[in-house]
Amino acid sequence: MIIQLTLDYGPGYVTDQLENNCKCESFACISGEHFKKYNQMDYAELGRCFQSAAQRQYEFWQEKVYNEGMEMGRRKS
Repeated sequence: MIIQLTLDYGPGYVTDQLENNCKCESFACISGEHFKKYNQMDYAELGRCFQSAAQRQYEFWQEKVYNEGMEMGRRKS
């Protein structure tokens, strides 16, 4: 079973319809602060960005959620 998550409206849709209207401000959003930078990247560069972001997110989780949770558990024992 194939589930389509997005529709391809063509290259003009982003510049013609969303440029001044979209407010999601994700890294790839044409209205986002870093759109020009990310728009110039190839798949390998974007992959490294995602990998780096995932690593930072894991480290944050490890420090703030896991480690602090374990410390709280030790204090209760």
